Amino acid sequence: MFDILLSWQVTAFVACSVLIWLLFAERDKANTTGAALASRLGLTFTPARFFGQASLAGTYREVEIDVNEVVRGGKHKQRWVVFKVRVPNQAAPPGLVLFREGLLAKAGKLFGTEDVQIGDPLVDEAFILRGVSVQIGRDFFSRPGVKDALLSLKEICPAMKLERNELFIEFRGSISEMSLLQAHIESIVECARTIAGLNSEPSIDNPAAGSSLRGHDQAQAPGPRLSDAQDPWAMPTRPSDKSTDGQW
Repeated sequence: MFDILLSWQVTAFVACSVLIWLLFAERDKANTTGAALASRLGLTFTPARFFGQASLAGTYREVEIDVNEVVRGGKHKQRWVVFKVRVPNQAAPPGLVLFREGLLAKAGKLFGTEDVQIGDPLVDEAFILRGVSVQIGRDFFSRPGVKDALLSLKEICPAMKLERNELFIEFRGSISEMSLLQAHIESIVECARTIAGLNSEPSIDNPAAGSSLRGHDQAQAPGPRLSDAQDPWAMPTRPSDKSTDGQW
């Protein structure tokens, strides 16, 4: 009997030791990954402590971002990574709350909870909208790229939400996988920039793009010119949009 009890105690001790070692190894990996990514993106990294979780914070591509590990659950605790960005220039409509239309949200609609329908089947099926009028909702989703950006973010992370001008996504896991962590940061920052209209401006890395577009507009401006019959170097003109032959 004593031998059985001793054997059980040894087994329990080994199992606990392995579990503790795995937890510390995961924490060290998260700290290494987080520090490297923070250095790459120009963010501030706070390493995980014995009773604390790792986090990244700062401004990336003109967007304020916070990435935090959190632990949820009672007996069976789970680690999550929560990404939060603030949409630049307070660009989201005041009062707008937007999140995925899941089973609980569908059930809530049966009992009269608010869901603004803007008349776009893709948007109305994908999201619950609250806090704005139908027209404000339509105007918001008619902004360049906003509809596609939010639908794409929902595909990446169904648990996404836009509220009080802040955009949230979250995933179960830890700050330990470099490529996955950076991909999620890029996705949510890109969406926030699109909502703010920043992606419609010329790229800072390619300032010539703006002058090129302006030059194109100026080239198209009306003004005196030779007719095609008078100008032997005239380029063939493109057929009108009404033409169906598709030929130059």
